[in-house]
Amino acid sequence: LYPDDILAYQARLQIQNVRNDKEGALESLNKIVELDPRQRDILLQIGDLHEARGDKVAAKEAFGTYAEEFPDNHEVMARIAALARESGEFENARDLYDRAMILAPADISLVLGMASTHVAAGDFVSARRELDGALTMAETPDSRSQVLSAMENFYLTQGQYRSAIRVMEERFAEAPTFQPAILVAQQKVFGAGRFAEVGRADDAFALVDEARAELVPPFDALAAFGELQINMALEDPDAMEAAFPTVEAFITSLQYEILRPNLLAAQGRVHELRGEYEEAIARYEAEKGLRPADSSVLMKIARCYRALGEHGRSLELLQEALVSAPNGPRTNYEAALTYEAMGRLDEAREHLSKTQAIWAGADPDFRWAVRAREAAERMGI
Repeated sequence: LYPDDILAYQARLQIQNVRNDKEGALESLNKIVELDPRQRDILLQIGDLHEARGDKVAAKEAFGTYAEEFPDNHEVMARIAALARESGEFENARDLYDRAMILAPADISLVLGMASTHVAAGDFVSARRELDGALTMAETPDSRSQVLSAMENFYLTQGQYRSAIRVMEERFAEAPTFQPAILVAQQKVFGAGRFAEVGRADDAFALVDEARAELVPPFDALAAFGELQINMALEDPDAMEAAFPTVEAFITSLQYEILRPNLLAAQGRVHELRGEYEEAIARYEAEKGLRPADSSVLMKIARCYRALGEHGRSLELLQEALVSAPNGPRTNYEAALTYEAMGRLDEAREHLSKTQAIWAGADPDFRWAVRAREAAERMGI
């Protein structure tokens, strides 16, 4: 009815984001720029959306257009740096973050971006230095929470779940001072699975129950997502499957399609645990369609192809994933197993050595580190 109403397109954009409708959102953003070319910041949103769609070329083009018009804008510089990091171009990413921090030395997000680059490059000493500096800079509960979240990732990447949980609990304690209760409870739901990764299933379920009590209907159904994460860590396909109807009903009734990938990932894992690899691949491919920028989905699909004996396809997917995460411990572990299955032990040991180096200080009962140690012993590392 009102094809030239920018407010209408902005309202539609919010709905499209909740529904995870990336194509529709991109159409709305382009229309807003068409109606009001002065809104140049929309180019940043367009670039973000292209990146979320897995189209790094289009994202770089959108960010590049903005950077040409605003060459001293640190926000676009940070976005281009993040793209470089996700492409494995760590030196380029560091240079861009350095330049951005000169322009905005008080922006904590730039320090955290640099820390993430160091983590991705496997330089945990430099990453910790940046994170400690960011924590000193943080003057508000919100900024402190951002730093703590980055510290969690720092520990999780190294398989140090107990340290990550400690930081997570610290973040939960501060969150009510600046976030609504529903967001705090939602973070608890999606963080609970970390306890189960190191044998603390009772604590994991207790945290989900705590979150459920803090959520009002229909949002209390979010607790089912936490149960999914816990039972995925416990590798219990029957318990995971039991949560599917509640999760599906929540997503469908509220059109909260942004959580659809979580359900698809869980469904894929159930099939995989049951040895139904073709069905698992179908679910993971659907997840990949909604999370095209997430290289970890490629790893899941590759794992299934290896189980089917299609080692060439498995290796192809893992090599693609390693472009953006060359030091990812899980991806290198899966690559090692695929090379081992192909009889290429030298390459298997090379990748497994990377995993071992990153997980050298992992919690002794972190299950993936345990499996990596068993593989290393088998391969004579």
